[in-house]
Amino acid sequence: MTASNVLRTVVIIAAGVGGIAFWLAGEAGLGTLLLLAALAATFLMGPAILGDPAGIGRLPDGVTAADVKEHRKQHGGSISDAVRAVGQREG
Repeated sequence: MTASNVLRTVVIIAAGVGGIAFWLAGEAGLGTLLLLAALAATFLMGPAILGDPAGIGRLPDGVTAADVKEHRKQHGGSISDAVRAVGQREG
């Protein structure tokens, strides 16, 4: 996971926790707004955080977990993106 992904994840989690804290403190409007912003950011940040599992059920023939791990170290991205890239390279 790259530093930018970690930072984005931390910011989203902080917004969610802040939203819950504001909501519990009686500031329901601001709390709800922060929770919705955190939820929207999770989906709008793209597959780098959530992954893109479409079409990936298991590793294709010729693709090993070590290959996928090495590809992600070099290029980042989601696991399924790495599986596709390694599969295309091997196939």
